[in-house]
Amino acid sequence: MLRKQGGSTKITVSRTSLAKAATRPKAKFPEVYRYFQTGCDNGCGDACLQAGLIYGSGYVDGKKDKKCALQYFEKGCDLDCTKSCYQASGLYIKGSDEVPKDMKKAFQLSLKACDKENAYACQNLSLMYKSGKGVTKDLNAAARYQKIALDIQEAHKKTQNTIKFSE
Repeated sequence: MLRKQGGSTKITVSRTSLAKAATRPKAKFPEVYRYFQTGCDNGCGDACLQAGLIYGSGYVDGKKDKKCALQYFEKGCDLDCTKSCYQASGLYIKGSDEVPKDMKKAFQLSLKACDKENAYACQNLSLMYKSGKGVTKDLNAAARYQKIALDIQEAHKKTQNTIKFSE
């Protein structure tokens, strides 16, 4: 949902609305995509992430466009959406015909996401340091980022809301 706040437009997306969008027939995804595209154009990193996921899945025009998805992920990353940074790094790690493998860019994006407590990005950093791909091999750094990833994961487990039933 787009809302005006002061002089800027803010997009708010609930998990419920995303779940509803995900269950729509593929024919509806171009419509859903346009909402996320508008949010991304208005500076919402989470909307850029969702636009990239939809485009990369092929739900807009029937073909997966990883290059376009990458553009959305990088824009989302620039807007401090850590999941966008992680998704972009994954495309660079894997590589494809559309997005050439680039471990240095993957490292930079993973580092940015890890600095903002994305455990998966920290795990990628650990693996990169362990293998020496995208960065100089450093087993101490690999162990440090593995610990950071595990600490973030543990912290998330502790803060997860649990369902409480009244008796």
